[in-house]
This record gives sequence, C-alpha cells and structure tokens, in this order.
Amino acid sequence: RVFRLLSTFPADFDANSEEYLCKDKGHKRLSKFVRWSLVDFHEHNSWYRLHDLARIFAAKNLLKEDDEAVHAIALQRYFVRYLNVLSKAHDFYERGGDNIILGLEILDRELANIQAGQAWIEKNAKSNVNAAALCISYANSASILSLRLHPSNLIRWLEVSLYAARRLNKPAQEGAILMSIANSYSDLGEVHKAIKYYDQALAINREISNRMGEGIVLGNLGGAYFNLGDARKSIE
Repeated sequence: RVFRLLSTFPADFDANSEEYLCKDKGHKRLSKFVRWSLVDFHEHNSWYRLHDLARIFAAKNLLKEDDEAVHAIALQRYFVRYLNVLSKAHDFYERGGDNIILGLEILDRELANIQAGQAWIEKNAKSNVNAAALCISYANSASILSLRLHPSNLIRWLEVSLYAARRLNKPAQEGAILMSIANSYSDLGEVHKAIKYYDQALAINREISNRMGEGIVLGNLGGAYFNLGDARKSIE
C-alpha cells in the first residue's frame, strides 16, 4: 500500500512528506524500499525519488488495488502537505531580508509537488467543499508564486480560488484574490483587464469596510491609469 501511494509524488520528496502521505510512521517501509532498490535516496539533500517506471507500475496498481475513496483521501493529504510547504515558503518571503532567499529556495525545491497539489484542487474545487475551502489558501501565497509562475498560469490558479471564495461567501478573501488577479494582468501588460478586477476589489473592500484594502487597491488603480497615460485619472 505504501509503495502504491508513493506514485502520488510526481517529483523528489522528503521523508516527512512520505510519512504524512503514506502514514508510514518513522518511514520504516520507505527505508526498506531503498534497501531493495525500489526507491532512490540522494544523500546530498536527503531526498527520495521513485524511478519513472516504478511510479507507472505503482500508479497502475494503486488504481487497481485501492478504491477511489482511499485514493481521494491520499490526494487530499498530498494537497494539504504541499499547501503547508507553500505557506512556509511564503511566510519566509514576507519577512524580508535574507528570509526572501530561504523562502524561494523552499519554493523552488518543492514547486513540482506544489503544482501537482494545485492540479488536484483545480479538478475538485467545484465538487468538493473541503477542496474549495483549502483552495482559498493557495491565493494567500500569490506574491511569492508570481516570482516563479507565468502570470497566465497564476491567473488560472487564482480564478479557481476566486470561485471558491464566492461559493463559500468569503468577501475578504474574494477582495484579496481579485487584487492578485489584477496584479497578474498588470504584469502581462493587460492594463484594462487589470482595472476591471481592481474595480471589483475596490467595491468589495468598501462594502466590508476594509480601509487598508481599499487604500492598497486605490494605489494600484492610480498606477494602472498612469500606465495608460491618463495622469488626471491617476491623480484622482
């Protein structure tokens, strides 16, 4: 069962992630797989890797031996694990200084796994309330993700989070996500689209009396109109 669940990892993983996903306490079974040469261990960073052919074999047997509910639970654990890793990277990034580099190192090391977790959420956010609730948390890390993802990919992620925030009636989160989407369109040079989303974010922040959020959106709106060459509107 543990070997089959290892196929969930699309890239290298550490022992803590394996223990969390596979419920392999003390990663005893993982150590056996290394001894049997079913899993590769990289001593320089203490990470593990399932060979591509072994992953295909394990995945094929995972679908054959385990029912869909077991598989779904494992995928949700996978998502939660790498959402926590992303949050950790973002927290370091937000502290500034040397912590920025540390946050980016964590993100770069785990980006493939984080993206795989997001793919699961994209697929399940509309049908699974728990997935929708967790999905909103991805948007909290938009600032660090914007340094590693193309704006169009980030917008796709954020649109799913926006749907989740609206479905669960979370106006504060909806306003923040609208702001992040607008920033991404601004990065693409699509200023008119950015303004459309800034306007929506402004309306929500005023509605919920979020003065700080309102001020930030107004500042970004001013920058957007300045980029369009409309200095008077920008000053207003």
